[in-house]
Amino acid sequence: AGALAVATRVECWLYAPVGLLLVLLHRPKGLSRALPGLVAGAATGALASWYVLFPGHTPGEGQRALAWAANWDLLAYWAPFDRWWTWIVPAAGFGLGLARWPRLFAPLLALSAGSHLLFATFDDYGFRHVLGGLIGLAAALGALSTRRWGLPLLAAGGLLLAGHTADVSRRYYASEQAFSASLDPGLPRWGLAELGACALICEDGRVVEEAAQRSHFNLLDPAEVEALRAAGGGCLRWLYGVQDYRWSSRAVRDRALRVLHSFPTRELAVVRDDDSGFVGLLIELGEPGAGRVVTSPVVVPGGPSR
Repeated sequence: AGALAVATRVECWLYAPVGLLLVLLHRPKGLSRALPGLVAGAATGALASWYVLFPGHTPGEGQRALAWAANWDLLAYWAPFDRWWTWIVPAAGFGLGLARWPRLFAPLLALSAGSHLLFATFDDYGFRHVLGGLIGLAAALGALSTRRWGLPLLAAGGLLLAGHTADVSRRYYASEQAFSASLDPGLPRWGLAELGACALICEDGRVVEEAAQRSHFNLLDPAEVEALRAAGGGCLRWLYGVQDYRWSSRAVRDRALRVLHSFPTRELAVVRDDDSGFVGLLIELGEPGAGRVVTSPVVVPGGPSR
């Protein structure tokens, strides 16, 4: 199963050291009979990794320091357990698990923490990278069910998960009409002609030709951000569109959450173009570090929360 996981997402190799640690700590009976299958799985996983990495470099290579600076404190991808007060629930579960089953929960805690620390060095870090670490969180929630005092915390965790699932359901491949309906009706309405000369982050061909587009990745390097801001006369804006809003396989929302985490923002206007049908939320991006906040994927209907 681990080999198949690596074949579809190469970063799942993180399961290997955790699995080895579990074997060494528990020394299960009959391990010798399982050894051929384990060796075959390891070989299959290694072959799958080679197939992905044979071009000669790993994803995100060369930008790990920049990615770490942007991602180390970004917990939005662990939603709904992405704010300090929500971590009370898994922390209590991990504490109980470590007290009762240390040889099981120590590796699982290492898997969860290691997932974040490792993938925070990836410039396209997102929800898909924490799937392995969520195994540890699930076990922590399960541990709460073994104590009467843990049941209220488990119920609270269930409510948080239900709220997050409802948000994902609302955003799942949401239409442009649904996105438009979620925007603050009190904001000014502008046309494309009113965007001005500010440097603009936008990847929609209805607004900016592909050759001239600037994306979320142009906001990763502080030097590039300053160059963009200077080119725009000291002004840097982001046209937040349906791809940033909705949950899809393109994972654009993951990148949008990183922008919201990295910059103080101010909503300026709803931008519409009747000819093409485009609608977007124009957001001014302030200086990085000036009032950064961790942004949750559970967003107020009026637009991206800050």
